Amino acid sequence: MSNNNQDWYDDFEDDFLEDDLDEQQAPQRRSSGDDVVKKLRRSDRAKEKRIKELESELGSLRKNQRELSVKSVLENKGISPKIAAFIPQDMDVNSTEFDSWLNEYSDVFGVSTASEEGEGQPGISQEDLATLRQMDVVTSGALSPDREEDLMLRLSQASSTDDILSMIYGT
Repeated sequence: MSNNNQDWYDDFEDDFLEDDLDEQQAPQRRSSGDDVVKKLRRSDRAKEKRIKELESELGSLRKNQRELSVKSVLENKGISPKIAAFIPQDMDVNSTEFDSWLNEYSDVFGVSTASEEGEGQPGISQEDLATLRQMDVVTSGALSPDREEDLMLRLSQASSTDDILSMIYGT
């Protein structure tokens, strides 16, 4: 029987010690709970800050992309890129809406549009086109310095008349 009493005492002692430990650790658990909340708040603030940074970066990237797109379209149309400052921000420059806007305000900017010139290439006169065509005809059959040097080298290295004839006839 003393064994049974001893078992009871051991069980009681274990329960008592566990209760004491729980009470002693309770403030630590509460403070660690506070720490968790603080950590979560800190993490939330860091995420909010990161979101704001990314949103501002995205805004600046969109602005730069639009500026480059507008300048590219204006240069392709032969128009000064300085006009980009006057184009409404909500207008897509790759749409027909932009073309109609440009036609409407072309006289303000001193721009001649394709419909006014009668030619599909704004900024190039008929005289310039004729001159460019003449230059193309003249240079299309001309020998470049590299080709001339190559022909002279082959001619000087020819060992027979057959080599020279093959060079002349291109065989």
